Amino acid sequence: CGFPPKPYPDALQHICAKGWGGIAPTEVIMIGDSAKDDVRAGRRAGAITVLLGKEAARSDLPEEMEPDYKIADLTEFHVLLEKEFDLIADAEGERVRVGEETLK
Repeated sequence: CGFPPKPYPDALQHICAKGWGGIAPTEVIMIGDSAKDDVRAGRRAGAITVLLGKEAARSDLPEEMEPDYKIADLTEFHVLLEKEFDLIADAEGERVRVGEETLK
């Protein structure tokens, strides 16, 4: 696709700017199972980061690889959203809002 691999943030920044109609990376949640690649790419882009799986249990991660949140698996993600974010469904129930921002 022409972008350097993670942990470079270029692909995520491009998706935010072009693929999602100009959404700021700071309004995105980057979820991944690699602190080295996914978390670093998300942090470098300015996104909220969630580390899942075995690496989420690590307590020795360097600062650049430390996510905003850790979950064991994706079944915990819904709980995390409800607990940590102000979620509001629109009248049609088609979109979810986090505070004032819309997630499509």
